[in-house]
Amino acid sequence: MTRSVYHSRERPSGIDIPANLTVKTPAFDLPDNIKRFFGRNGSWWGTWKSPQTKNGFDTIIIIKEIVDEASAVVAYVVPDYPPWYITKGDYEIKGQFLKKPNGRTSLLFRFEPFGYTMECWFQHGIFKGAVHMRFMSAYIELKPLID
Repeated sequence: MTRSVYHSRERPSGIDIPANLTVKTPAFDLPDNIKRFFGRNGSWWGTWKSPQTKNGFDTIIIIKEIVDEASAVVAYVVPDYPPWYITKGDYEIKGQFLKKPNGRTSLLFRFEPFGYTMECWFQHGIFKGAVHMRFMSAYIELKPLID
């Protein structure tokens, strides 16, 4: 379980879940370590932080569909954020589940419009993520976004 929840009234300004977005509930027979990425409704929200910059930016990540034990379809919704050359939009990405040597399951996806790879995982009940770009790393803690 995650420690806290963001509610829709706390949603950051400048980004919204697209109205035409379809989210599929995961199959009942998937392993728990895979289903937990869906959370309550597939919608997660957090703020990217980087040791190289003073500020971060908010984003929404939606697990649209967990296809099977190996893959998922993810929607990534971001505002304009010029310091990181990010353009507002919602992007659909295919991700893959990986089992790490330490036993942790992570979700890995590549953001073609931005040219970087992001990895998300659960650590002590918290949904976390990391992205490593050419001259910068950024980290995020995601919480369920409940309407």
